[in-house]
Amino acid sequence: MISYDEYKLSSKEYIIFILTYICLALLISYILFHSVIPTLFFALAFNRTKTKVSDYFIEKRRKELLEQFKDLLFNLATALSTKASMQEAIGDSKEKIMQIYGDKSVLYVELDYIYKKMMQEDDIEVLKDFARRARIDDIYDFVQIYASCKYTGANLIFAMNKAASVIIDKMTIEKEIFEMIRRKKYEGMVILLMPVIILFLLNISAADYVLILYTSIYGKLLMTAVLVSYVGIYELIERITKVRV
Repeated sequence: MISYDEYKLSSKEYIIFILTYICLALLISYILFHSVIPTLFFALAFNRTKTKVSDYFIEKRRKELLEQFKDLLFNLATALSTKASMQEAIGDSKEKIMQIYGDKSVLYVELDYIYKKMMQEDDIEVLKDFARRARIDDIYDFVQIYASCKYTGANLIFAMNKAASVIIDKMTIEKEIFEMIRRKKYEGMVILLMPVIILFLLNISAADYVLILYTSIYGKLLMTAVLVSYVGIYELIERITKVRV
């Protein structure tokens, strides 16, 4: 059973993260201070950065799940239209999801778990558990519609097809909004990094010109202020672009 609120880095991901973090810490320390001592500052921020990386993978997995769920909706509607049960529809759909995304995809693993769980428990309760763990509004809405149709005897096929169309339209709009936000975020990061890149180039091409920044107390204080302001600006960009639709 997957907990979509948690993500544990694999050994490979953890090693890559550590090496990347060390390299970036050393590079920034050299560019801003010409010293490795400020790297200790980055050591203090290690756990917070690791948490942010885990949050990134959590959000990435949720987006993958939602994108794959979009393909699942019409497969389920088609299977249910043949008078198949939800468990049978899940079994048929998971094979199609495997053909599209592979047997390691997040939705295939989830559907395999749901299919086996439905052999022991009520299908609605299993789907509600999935919706609670996924914490995605579109999945929750789908489960609610299915539960309502099953309990009230409403036209399940019509409701499922209508729900699938509405949910997919909503997903498409959300994707466009997220793409726009992502572009703005990258633009902000480019602007944020530009002064550091210029300083790095000056260190290579005109070291004497910026030498005072590294030898005087005022220069070191200025660089410290730059580092602190960069952390603050990055947090601000994250807050501004972290929008839930």
